[in-house]
Amino acid sequence: MSGQDQGEIVSLFASASLFSALGREELEALAEFAELATYPRGEVILRAGDPSDALYIVKGGEVVVSKEVAAGQSITLASFIAGDCFGELDFFSRTPRNATAVAEQDTVLLAFPRRSVAFDSLISTRPRVFAKVLHAFLATVAGRIRATNRLITENAPWVKELRRQIHTDAQTGLYTKAYLEGEASSFLANPTALIMLKPDNFKQLNDRYGHQAGDGAMALLAAMLPPFLGAGGFGVRYRGNEVAVVLPGAAASLGLALLLDRTAAGSGFFRTAFFLPTITSIIAIAVVWLWVYDDANGLANMLLRLVGLKPVRWLTSPKTSLLSLIIMTVWKNAGYHMVVFLAGLQAIPPSLHEAATIDGASPRQRFRYVTWPLLAPTTVFVLVTNTIFTFQVFGPIYVMTGGGPVRSTSVIVYYLYQRAFEFQEMGYASAVAWVIFLILIALTVLQMRLARKREQVW
Repeated sequence: MSGQDQGEIVSLFASASLFSALGREELEALAEFAELATYPRGEVILRAGDPSDALYIVKGGEVVVSKEVAAGQSITLASFIAGDCFGELDFFSRTPRNATAVAEQDTVLLAFPRRSVAFDSLISTRPRVFAKVLHAFLATVAGRIRATNRLITENAPWVKELRRQIHTDAQTGLYTKAYLEGEASSFLANPTALIMLKPDNFKQLNDRYGHQAGDGAMALLAAMLPPFLGAGGFGVRYRGNEVAVVLPGAAASLGLALLLDRTAAGSGFFRTAFFLPTITSIIAIAVVWLWVYDDANGLANMLLRLVGLKPVRWLTSPKTSLLSLIIMTVWKNAGYHMVVFLAGLQAIPPSLHEAATIDGASPRQRFRYVTWPLLAPTTVFVLVTNTIFTFQVFGPIYVMTGGGPVRSTSVIVYYLYQRAFEFQEMGYASAVAWVIFLILIALTVLQMRLARKREQVW
Protein backbone atom coordinates (compact mmCIF):
# COMPACT_ATOMS: atom_id res chain seq x y z
CA MET A 1 0.00 0.00 0.00
CA SER A 2 1.37 3.41 -0.99
CA GLY A 3 1.83 6.19 1.55
CA GLN A 4 -0.89 8.21 -0.19
CA ASP A 5 -3.40 5.34 0.08
CA GLN A 6 -2.39 4.82 3.72
CA GLY A 7 -3.04 8.47 4.53
CA GLU A 8 -6.39 8.42 2.71
CA ILE A 9 -7.54 5.34 4.64
CA VAL A 10 -6.43 6.86 7.96
CA SER A 11 -8.49 9.97 7.15
CA LEU A 12 -11.54 7.82 6.35
CA PHE A 13 -11.26 5.99 9.66
CA ALA A 14 -10.89 9.28 11.53
CA SER A 15 -14.00 10.72 9.85
CA ALA A 16 -16.20 7.82 11.04
CA SER A 17 -17.84 8.36 14.44
CA LEU A 18 -16.97 4.81 15.47
CA PHE A 19 -13.22 5.49 15.25
CA SER A 20 -13.05 9.26 15.79
CA ALA A 21 -11.87 8.85 19.42
CA LEU A 22 -8.82 6.77 18.43
CA GLY A 23 -5.30 8.18 18.26
CA ARG A 24 -2.97 8.29 15.27
CA GLU A 25 -1.21 5.06 16.23
CA GLU A 26 -4.46 3.08 16.42
CA LEU A 27 -5.79 4.54 13.14
CA GLU A 28 -2.60 3.62 11.31
CA ALA A 29 -2.81 0.08 12.70
CA LEU A 30 -6.35 -0.20 11.36
CA ALA A 31 -5.34 1.21 7.97
CA GLU A 32 -2.63 -1.42 7.67
CA PHE A 33 -5.27 -4.16 7.50
CA ALA A 34 -7.95 -2.34 5.50
CA GLU A 35 -8.60 -1.96 1.76
CA LEU A 36 -10.62 0.16 -0.65
CA ALA A 37 -13.10 -1.61 -2.95
CA THR A 38 -15.26 -0.31 -5.80
CA TYR A 39 -18.83 -1.52 -6.41
CA PRO A 40 -20.72 -0.55 -9.58
CA ARG A 41 -24.36 0.50 -9.34
CA GLY A 42 -26.68 -2.42 -8.48
CA GLU A 43 -23.95 -4.74 -7.21
CA VAL A 44 -24.68 -6.62 -4.00
CA ILE A 45 -22.14 -5.83 -1.27
CA LEU A 46 -23.44 -8.32 1.30
CA ARG A 47 -26.47 -10.58 1.64
CA ALA A 48 -28.60 -11.75 4.54
CA GLY A 49 -26.99 -14.90 5.94
CA ASP A 50 -23.43 -14.01 4.87
CA PRO A 51 -20.71 -14.26 7.53
CA SER A 52 -19.95 -10.95 9.26
CA ASP A 53 -16.27 -10.77 8.38
CA ALA A 54 -15.90 -7.00 7.82
CA LEU A 55 -17.31 -3.55 8.50
CA TYR A 56 -17.52 -0.82 5.89
CA ILE A 57 -17.09 2.96 5.62
CA VAL A 58 -18.52 4.74 2.58
CA LYS A 59 -15.90 6.84 0.81
CA GLY A 60 -18.16 7.86 -2.07
CA GLY A 61 -21.52 6.87 -3.52
CA GLU A 62 -24.53 5.44 -1.69
CA VAL A 63 -25.44 2.09 -0.15
CA VAL A 64 -29.03 0.97 0.57
CA VAL A 65 -29.67 -1.74 3.17
CA SER A 66 -32.96 -3.66 2.96
CA LYS A 67 -34.58 -6.64 4.65
CA GLU A 68 -37.07 -9.17 3.31
CA VAL A 69 -40.24 -9.25 5.45
CA ALA A 70 -42.34 -11.59 3.30
CA ALA A 71 -42.01 -13.58 0.11
CA GLY A 72 -41.06 -11.07 -2.58
CA GLN A 73 -41.51 -8.09 -0.23
CA SER A 74 -38.72 -6.11 1.40
CA ILE A 75 -38.40 -2.87 3.34
CA THR A 76 -35.56 -0.35 3.25
CA LEU A 77 -33.83 -0.14 6.62
CA ALA A 78 -31.20 2.51 5.96
CA SER A 79 -29.28 4.46 3.35
CA PHE A 80 -25.58 5.29 3.79
CA ILE A 81 -23.57 8.01 2.08
CA ALA A 82 -19.98 9.27 2.26
CA GLY A 83 -18.58 9.12 5.80
CA ASP A 84 -21.18 6.64 7.10
CA CYS A 85 -20.19 3.33 8.64
CA PHE A 86 -22.31 0.15 8.39
CA GLY A 87 -22.08 -3.54 9.24
CA GLU A 88 -20.25 -2.90 12.51
CA LEU A 89 -22.87 -4.43 14.83
CA ASP A 90 -22.88 -7.76 13.02
CA PHE A 91 -19.10 -7.65 12.65
CA PHE A 92 -18.27 -7.17 16.34
CA SER A 93 -21.05 -9.48 17.59
CA ARG A 94 -19.96 -12.18 15.08
CA THR A 95 -23.53 -12.91 13.99
CA PRO A 96 -24.54 -13.59 10.36
CA ARG A 97 -25.82 -10.68 8.33
CA ASN A 98 -29.56 -10.11 8.75
CA ALA A 99 -30.03 -7.74 5.80
CA THR A 100 -28.82 -7.11 2.25
CA ALA A 101 -26.69 -4.12 1.16
CA VAL A 102 -26.65 -2.94 -2.46
CA ALA A 103 -24.75 -0.11 -4.17
CA GLU A 104 -27.40 2.45 -5.15
CA GLN A 105 -24.82 4.12 -7.44
CA ASP A 106 -21.16 3.59 -8.24
CA THR A 107 -19.67 3.33 -4.75
CA VAL A 108 -16.24 3.15 -3.13
CA LEU A 109 -16.04 1.45 0.27
CA LEU A 110 -13.35 1.04 2.87
CA ALA A 111 -13.48 -2.53 4.19
CA PHE A 112 -11.92 -3.58 7.49
CA PRO A 113 -10.29 -6.01 7.71
CA ARG A 114 -9.38 -6.69 4.12
CA ARG A 115 -10.12 -10.04 2.53
CA SER A 116 -8.07 -13.02 3.70
CA VAL A 117 -7.42 -11.33 7.08
CA ALA A 118 -9.30 -12.60 10.14
CA PHE A 119 -10.06 -10.07 12.86
CA ASP A 120 -9.39 -12.64 15.61
CA SER A 121 -5.79 -12.98 14.45
CA LEU A 122 -5.34 -9.18 14.58
CA ILE A 123 -6.39 -9.06 18.23
CA SER A 124 -3.62 -11.49 19.19
CA THR A 125 -0.95 -9.57 17.26
CA ARG A 126 -1.94 -6.04 18.44
CA PRO A 127 -3.85 -6.56 21.73
CA ARG A 128 -3.38 -3.02 23.07
CA VAL A 129 -4.45 -1.30 19.85
CA PHE A 130 -7.50 -3.44 19.23
CA ALA A 131 -8.56 -3.30 22.88
CA LYS A 132 -8.93 0.48 22.35
CA VAL A 133 -10.88 -0.19 19.14
CA LEU A 134 -13.30 -2.50 20.95
CA HIS A 135 -13.69 0.01 23.80
CA ALA A 136 -14.52 2.78 21.32
CA PHE A 137 -17.05 0.51 19.61
CA LEU A 138 -18.80 -0.38 22.88
CA ALA A 139 -18.96 3.29 23.92
CA THR A 140 -20.49 4.25 20.55
CA VAL A 141 -23.06 1.43 20.64
CA ALA A 142 -24.02 2.31 24.22
CA GLY A 143 -24.60 5.92 23.15
CA ARG A 144 -26.75 4.80 20.23
CA ILE A 145 -28.83 2.54 22.47
CA ARG A 146 -29.43 5.37 24.95
CA ALA A 147 -30.44 7.74 22.16
CA THR A 148 -32.73 5.14 20.59
CA ASN A 149 -34.37 4.29 23.90
CA ARG A 150 -34.97 7.98 24.53
CA LEU A 151 -36.63 8.43 21.14
CA ILE A 152 -38.82 5.37 21.63
CA THR A 153 -39.74 6.37 25.17
CA GLU A 154 -40.66 9.88 24.02
CA ASN A 155 -42.63 8.28 21.15
CA ALA A 156 -41.34 10.81 18.64
CA PRO A 157 -43.62 11.42 15.60
CA TRP A 158 -41.14 9.94 13.14
CA VAL A 159 -40.84 6.81 15.33
CA LYS A 160 -44.64 6.45 15.20
CA GLU A 161 -44.59 6.87 11.42
CA LEU A 162 -41.75 4.34 11.02
CA ARG A 163 -43.62 1.83 13.19
CA ARG A 164 -46.76 2.40 11.13
CA GLN A 165 -44.94 1.82 7.83
CA ILE A 166 -43.21 -1.33 9.04
CA HIS A 167 -46.42 -2.82 10.46
CA THR A 168 -48.76 -2.16 7.52
CA ASP A 169 -50.22 -5.00 5.45
CA ALA A 170 -49.38 -4.50 1.77
CA GLN A 171 -52.64 -5.95 0.37
CA THR A 172 -55.15 -4.13 2.58
CA GLY A 173 -53.33 -1.11 4.02
CA LEU A 174 -54.39 -2.21 7.52
CA TYR A 175 -52.00 -2.65 10.43
CA THR A 176 -50.53 -6.09 11.09
CA LYS A 177 -50.93 -8.38 14.10
CA ALA A 178 -47.46 -7.32 15.32
CA TYR A 179 -48.60 -3.67 15.51
CA LEU A 180 -51.72 -4.61 17.48
CA GLU A 181 -49.67 -6.62 19.98
CA GLY A 182 -47.03 -3.90 20.29
CA GLU A 183 -49.55 -1.09 20.86
CA ALA A 184 -51.95 -3.05 23.09
CA SER A 185 -50.64 -1.56 26.33
CA SER A 186 -51.26 2.02 25.13
CA PHE A 187 -54.85 1.73 23.94
CA LEU A 188 -55.92 -0.76 26.65
CA ALA A 189 -55.08 1.87 29.26
CA ASN A 190 -58.53 3.30 28.45
CA PRO A 191 -61.88 1.60 27.78
CA THR A 192 -61.56 -0.06 24.37
CA ALA A 193 -63.70 -2.26 22.12
CA LEU A 194 -62.19 -4.99 19.93
CA ILE A 195 -64.36 -6.36 17.10
CA MET A 196 -63.18 -9.41 15.11
CA LEU A 197 -64.46 -9.84 11.53
CA LYS A 198 -64.02 -12.96 9.40
CA PRO A 199 -65.62 -13.58 5.96
CA ASP A 200 -67.50 -16.90 6.01
CA ASN A 201 -66.56 -17.80 2.44
CA PHE A 202 -62.88 -16.84 2.54
CA LYS A 203 -61.65 -20.44 2.24
CA GLN A 204 -63.99 -21.13 -0.68
CA LEU A 205 -62.73 -17.99 -2.44
CA ASN A 206 -59.11 -19.08 -2.03
CA ASP A 207 -59.78 -22.68 -3.08
CA ARG A 208 -61.81 -21.75 -6.15
CA TYR A 209 -60.18 -18.55 -7.42
CA GLY A 210 -56.75 -18.46 -5.75
CA HIS A 211 -55.08 -16.28 -3.11
CA GLN A 212 -55.50 -13.10 -5.15
CA ALA A 213 -59.28 -13.37 -4.83
CA GLY A 214 -59.00 -13.88 -1.05
CA ASP A 215 -56.69 -10.88 -0.72
CA GLY A 216 -59.07 -8.87 -2.87
CA ALA A 217 -61.96 -9.71 -0.55
CA MET A 218 -59.93 -8.63 2.47
CA ALA A 219 -58.92 -5.41 0.66
CA LEU A 220 -62.62 -4.70 -0.05
CA LEU A 221 -63.47 -5.29 3.62
CA ALA A 222 -60.63 -2.93 4.65
CA ALA A 223 -61.93 -0.24 2.28
CA MET A 224 -65.35 -0.38 3.99
CA LEU A 225 -63.96 0.18 7.50
CA PRO A 226 -62.87 3.89 7.59
CA PRO A 227 -66.37 5.40 8.00
CA PHE A 228 -66.93 3.23 11.09
CA LEU A 229 -63.60 3.77 12.86
CA GLY A 230 -64.17 7.22 14.31
CA ALA A 231 -61.42 9.20 16.03
CA GLY A 232 -58.61 6.99 17.26
CA GLY A 233 -59.95 3.72 15.85
CA PHE A 234 -57.97 1.54 13.46
CA GLY A 235 -58.17 -1.76 11.59
CA VAL A 236 -55.77 -4.70 11.78
CA ARG A 237 -55.32 -7.68 9.46
CA TYR A 238 -54.98 -10.08 12.37
CA ARG A 239 -54.63 -13.20 10.24
CA GLY A 240 -54.94 -13.92 6.54
CA ASN A 241 -58.72 -14.22 6.84
CA GLU A 242 -59.41 -12.13 9.98
CA VAL A 243 -59.71 -8.39 10.56
CA ALA A 244 -59.66 -6.79 14.00
CA VAL A 245 -61.26 -3.38 14.56
CA VAL A 246 -60.01 -1.43 17.59
CA LEU A 247 -62.31 1.30 18.90
CA PRO A 248 -60.84 3.16 21.90
CA GLY A 249 -63.12 4.78 24.49
CA ALA A 250 -66.21 6.50 23.16
CA ALA A 251 -65.16 5.44 19.66
CA ALA A 252 -66.57 2.00 20.50
CA SER A 253 -70.06 3.42 20.96
CA LEU A 254 -69.71 5.63 17.88
CA GLY A 255 -68.60 2.63 15.80
CA LEU A 256 -71.65 0.64 16.89
CA ALA A 257 -73.89 3.61 16.13
CA LEU A 258 -72.44 3.98 12.63
CA LEU A 259 -72.88 0.26 11.99
CA LEU A 260 -76.52 0.39 13.12
CA ASP A 261 -77.41 3.76 11.55
CA ARG A 262 -79.13 2.14 8.62
CA THR A 263 -82.43 0.42 7.92
CA ALA A 264 -81.05 -3.00 6.98
CA ALA A 265 -82.95 -6.08 8.13
CA GLY A 266 -82.19 -6.95 11.74
CA SER A 267 -80.80 -3.55 12.72
CA GLY A 268 -83.66 -3.04 15.21
CA PHE A 269 -82.87 -6.34 16.90
CA PHE A 270 -79.17 -5.47 17.23
CA ARG A 271 -79.95 -2.00 18.57
CA THR A 272 -82.05 -3.62 21.29
CA ALA A 273 -79.41 -6.28 21.99
CA PHE A 274 -76.63 -3.72 22.41
CA PHE A 275 -78.81 -1.52 24.65
CA LEU A 276 -80.07 -4.29 26.97
CA PRO A 277 -76.97 -4.32 29.27
CA THR A 278 -77.58 -0.62 29.99
CA ILE A 279 -80.96 -1.29 31.61
CA THR A 280 -79.90 -4.52 33.34
CA SER A 281 -79.09 -4.44 37.06
CA ILE A 282 -75.38 -3.87 37.64
CA ILE A 283 -75.47 -6.52 40.41
CA ALA A 284 -76.86 -9.12 38.02
CA ILE A 285 -74.26 -8.20 35.39
CA ALA A 286 -71.46 -8.38 37.95
CA VAL A 287 -72.54 -11.88 39.04
CA VAL A 288 -72.60 -13.09 35.42
CA TRP A 289 -69.16 -11.63 34.72
CA LEU A 290 -67.83 -13.26 37.91
CA TRP A 291 -68.52 -16.56 36.17
CA VAL A 292 -67.06 -15.30 32.88
CA TYR A 293 -63.82 -14.38 34.66
CA ASP A 294 -63.62 -17.48 36.90
CA ASP A 295 -60.06 -18.81 36.87
CA ALA A 296 -61.02 -22.49 36.65
CA ASN A 297 -64.33 -22.72 34.79
CA GLY A 298 -64.95 -19.23 33.40
CA LEU A 299 -66.04 -18.61 29.82
CA ALA A 300 -63.06 -16.31 29.09
CA ASN A 301 -60.47 -18.95 30.03
CA MET A 302 -62.43 -21.69 28.25
CA LEU A 303 -62.16 -19.69 25.02
CA LEU A 304 -58.44 -19.10 25.61
CA ARG A 305 -57.85 -22.83 26.07
CA LEU A 306 -59.74 -23.58 22.85
CA VAL A 307 -57.24 -21.53 20.84
CA GLY A 308 -54.24 -22.96 22.69
CA LEU A 309 -53.52 -20.01 25.01
CA LYS A 310 -52.81 -20.12 28.73
CA PRO A 311 -55.64 -19.14 31.10
CA VAL A 312 -55.51 -15.67 32.66
CA ARG A 313 -56.12 -14.77 36.32
CA TRP A 314 -58.65 -12.11 35.39
CA LEU A 315 -59.80 -10.98 38.83
CA THR A 316 -57.18 -12.56 41.10
CA SER A 317 -54.08 -10.87 39.68
CA PRO A 318 -53.27 -7.18 40.35
CA LYS A 319 -52.02 -6.91 36.75
CA THR A 320 -55.34 -7.80 35.11
CA SER A 321 -58.09 -7.14 37.66
CA LEU A 322 -58.68 -3.46 36.83
CA LEU A 323 -58.50 -4.14 33.07
CA SER A 324 -61.10 -6.90 33.49
CA LEU A 325 -63.48 -4.49 35.21
CA ILE A 326 -62.87 -1.88 32.49
CA ILE A 327 -63.83 -4.41 29.79
CA MET A 328 -67.06 -5.26 31.62
CA THR A 329 -67.90 -1.57 32.17
CA VAL A 330 -67.33 -0.70 28.51
CA TRP A 331 -69.57 -3.60 27.48
CA LYS A 332 -72.33 -2.40 29.80
CA ASN A 333 -72.19 1.32 28.90
CA ALA A 334 -71.50 1.04 25.15
CA GLY A 335 -75.21 0.53 24.43
CA TYR A 336 -76.20 3.77 26.13
CA HIS A 337 -73.60 5.82 24.31
CA MET A 338 -74.51 4.02 21.07
CA VAL A 339 -78.12 5.24 21.38
CA VAL A 340 -76.92 8.80 22.03
CA PHE A 341 -74.60 8.72 19.00
CA LEU A 342 -77.36 7.10 16.92
CA ALA A 343 -79.68 10.00 17.76
CA GLY A 344 -76.95 12.44 16.78
CA LEU A 345 -76.30 10.64 13.49
CA GLN A 346 -79.95 10.57 12.52
CA ALA A 347 -80.24 14.30 13.25
CA ILE A 348 -77.68 15.08 10.50
CA PRO A 349 -79.53 16.15 7.33
CA PRO A 350 -79.03 13.56 4.54
CA SER A 351 -78.68 16.43 2.08
CA LEU A 352 -75.25 17.27 3.53
CA HIS A 353 -73.95 13.78 2.80
CA GLU A 354 -75.49 13.87 -0.66
CA ALA A 355 -73.80 17.21 -1.42
CA ALA A 356 -70.45 15.88 -0.21
CA THR A 357 -70.87 12.75 -2.36
CA ILE A 358 -71.64 14.86 -5.43
CA ASP A 359 -68.48 16.90 -4.73
CA GLY A 360 -66.46 13.67 -4.85
CA ALA A 361 -65.88 13.12 -1.11
CA SER A 362 -64.91 9.58 -0.11
CA PRO A 363 -66.63 7.82 2.83
CA ARG A 364 -63.66 8.70 5.05
CA GLN A 365 -63.81 12.37 3.99
CA ARG A 366 -67.59 12.51 4.53
CA PHE A 367 -67.10 11.21 8.05
CA ARG A 368 -64.20 13.57 8.81
CA TYR A 369 -65.62 16.78 7.36
CA VAL A 370 -69.41 16.27 7.68
CA THR A 371 -70.37 13.62 10.26
CA TRP A 372 -67.70 14.16 12.92
CA PRO A 373 -67.97 17.99 13.18
CA LEU A 374 -71.78 17.81 13.38
CA LEU A 375 -71.48 15.20 16.13
CA ALA A 376 -69.40 17.57 18.29
CA PRO A 377 -72.23 18.40 20.79
CA THR A 378 -73.11 14.70 21.07
CA THR A 379 -69.46 13.78 21.61
CA VAL A 380 -69.10 16.38 24.37
CA PHE A 381 -72.20 14.98 26.08
CA VAL A 382 -70.83 11.42 25.86
CA LEU A 383 -67.41 12.46 27.19
CA VAL A 384 -68.90 14.39 30.12
CA THR A 385 -71.38 11.67 31.10
CA ASN A 386 -68.77 8.95 30.62
CA THR A 387 -66.38 10.83 32.93
CA ILE A 388 -69.11 11.07 35.57
CA PHE A 389 -70.00 7.37 35.16
CA THR A 390 -66.34 6.43 35.53
CA PHE A 391 -65.97 8.31 38.81
CA GLN A 392 -69.18 6.69 40.12
CA VAL A 393 -68.18 3.06 39.53
CA PHE A 394 -68.96 1.12 42.70
CA GLY A 395 -71.21 -1.91 42.11
CA PRO A 396 -68.77 -4.07 40.12
CA ILE A 397 -65.97 -3.37 42.61
CA TYR A 398 -68.18 -4.24 45.60
CA VAL A 399 -69.52 -7.48 44.07
CA MET A 400 -66.55 -8.78 42.09
CA THR A 401 -63.29 -7.78 43.81
CA GLY A 402 -63.90 -5.92 47.05
CA GLY A 403 -61.15 -3.49 46.06
CA GLY A 404 -58.54 -6.24 45.68
CA PRO A 405 -56.35 -7.96 44.95
CA VAL A 406 -53.77 -5.81 46.75
CA ARG A 407 -56.08 -2.75 46.41
CA SER A 408 -55.57 -2.80 42.63
CA THR A 409 -59.29 -2.05 42.05
CA SER A 410 -59.90 0.27 45.00
CA VAL A 411 -61.33 3.21 43.05
CA ILE A 412 -62.20 6.50 44.74
CA VAL A 413 -65.93 5.79 45.31
CA TYR A 414 -65.16 2.41 46.84
CA TYR A 415 -62.58 4.14 49.04
CA LEU A 416 -65.29 6.60 50.11
CA TYR A 417 -67.61 3.67 50.98
CA GLN A 418 -64.91 1.99 53.08
CA ARG A 419 -64.19 5.17 55.03
CA ALA A 420 -67.88 5.89 55.66
CA PHE A 421 -69.38 2.46 56.37
CA GLU A 422 -66.48 0.21 57.33
CA PHE A 423 -64.35 2.63 59.38
CA GLN A 424 -67.24 4.95 60.38
CA GLU A 425 -65.22 8.04 59.40
CA MET A 426 -68.19 10.06 58.14
CA GLY A 427 -66.41 13.43 58.17
CA TYR A 428 -63.48 12.08 56.18
CA ALA A 429 -65.84 10.35 53.72
CA SER A 430 -67.80 13.59 53.31
CA ALA A 431 -64.58 15.42 52.45
CA VAL A 432 -63.77 12.74 49.85
CA ALA A 433 -67.23 13.18 48.33
CA TRP A 434 -66.67 16.94 48.00
CA VAL A 435 -63.29 16.31 46.36
CA ILE A 436 -64.95 13.98 43.84
CA PHE A 437 -67.60 16.63 43.17
CA LEU A 438 -65.01 19.37 42.59
CA ILE A 439 -62.91 17.13 40.31
CA LEU A 440 -65.98 16.31 38.22
CA ILE A 441 -66.95 19.98 37.97
CA ALA A 442 -63.41 20.91 36.87
CA LEU A 443 -63.23 18.12 34.28
CA THR A 444 -66.68 18.96 32.93
CA VAL A 445 -65.83 22.66 32.54
CA LEU A 446 -62.51 21.80 30.91
CA GLN A 447 -64.12 19.39 28.45
CA MET A 448 -66.81 21.88 27.50
CA ARG A 449 -64.29 24.70 26.95
CA LEU A 450 -62.12 22.48 24.78
CA ALA A 451 -65.21 21.47 22.82
CA ARG A 452 -66.14 25.12 22.22
CA LYS A 453 -62.64 25.87 20.93
CA ARG A 454 -62.84 22.90 18.59
CA GLU A 455 -66.25 24.02 17.30
CA GLN A 456 -64.74 27.45 16.52
CA VAL A 457 -61.95 25.74 14.56
CA TRP A 458 -64.48 23.71 12.62
